Amino acid sequence: MKKRCFCVVVAAAVLFLSCPIGLAKEKVTAQEWFQMGEEFERQTIYGEAVKMYTEAILLDRNFAEAYFNRGRARMASDKTNPVLALRDFDRAIALDPTNVDAYYQRGLVYAFIINNANARDDMQTAARLGHVEAQKWLIPYEETRRGRGEGVSPVSVKTEASPAREVAQKGPAAERSGKSGEKEGKPPNFGEYLSSKSGQVIHFDHNRSEIGPQYHALLDEVANVLKEKMPEAKVTLAGHTDSTGRERYNTALSVRRAQAVEFYLRDNHEIPPERMTVQGRGQNAPIASNETEEGRAKNRRVEIILDENK
Repeated sequence: MKKRCFCVVVAAAVLFLSCPIGLAKEKVTAQEWFQMGEEFERQTIYGEAVKMYTEAILLDRNFAEAYFNRGRARMASDKTNPVLALRDFDRAIALDPTNVDAYYQRGLVYAFIINNANARDDMQTAARLGHVEAQKWLIPYEETRRGRGEGVSPVSVKTEASPAREVAQKGPAAERSGKSGEKEGKPPNFGEYLSSKSGQVIHFDHNRSEIGPQYHALLDEVANVLKEKMPEAKVTLAGHTDSTGRERYNTALSVRRAQAVEFYLRDNHEIPPERMTVQGRGQNAPIASNETEEGRAKNRRVEIILDENK
């Protein structure tokens, strides 16, 4: 083991010495720093791994995998300062919302600092995305909830619609059915239940994912429809951006916007997460021209779409 560690250090030293003095650091790419960090981490030299990942991040602020690895190495190196690891996992998720391992690792950190609510949320997200270890982590949590009579988590249970609920989901058109069972027209669109007929769309400021207070009433009404009028319905929260900036960043931003709507409905109205699908569509589905500020403002949005087939 010591011999391999020594070889890693020697390899890193050779890389520096092969460059002119004062220019060695500049000639090492972010990917090379990252690879050195991975090697140190494999050798369990976590302090040095953190340094290598930091150098990679300094060269590429959008290097999601470097943030993730640095957060993991920080927890392995020094558990007395978990805040730094949390920041790294936050950044990794912001840059790559599909990184299921980042949700799982952040959940472990939250559990370590006894922030059980956040730990559960991250583990449920990871479990929904198919992370096996997160699903295992949730088992004792679910058993504890059942023992307290609190029910089970949406992650592990699917409910079946009763006939009464099926009528509620189909809406007033189902109530107008004749004796032959044929409906008088199509079931109403989700938006027909809302007082605003402008559509269930939330718009956002440039490069922001916070929901403006002017949209709270609309989301409150959406939640009421989901609970009272369509209790078995599921929705897709489709996030979008304008074309400003890099496509990879915009995709992550669109996911954060969709997640903001999900969190609002979940935290303020207890809409179960399994009834909401978060999608980040980035800049690829504009509804207006990106050549004008007015058009870009229309494109920065989250659409709440009824999943009619679910």
